Amino acid sequence: ACVLQMFAVRSNLCPVPMNRPPRTVKCPQCGTPVIWSAESKWRPFCSERCKTIDLGAWASERYRVHTQESPETSEIPPHDDR
Repeated sequence: ACVLQMFAVRSNLCPVPMNRPPRTVKCPQCGTPVIWSAESKWRPFCSERCKTIDLGAWASERYRVHTQESPETSEIPPHDDR
């Protein structure tokens, strides 16, 4: 029953219980508290500005997902398009 109720709340099939305070998260860019709801247009960001700054950081590769290169991939010669 709990799983079904959680699904219903997440999919907006039933309202969130009124006795629970709204969930807040910190804006990943500036740390401002943001209420996690459909009304928070830029969530998890506090504003379009913070969202754009974050997107720019990804686009300029300031954020990277680090992986370890496996020995097999380092031995593969570059592809020749001729």
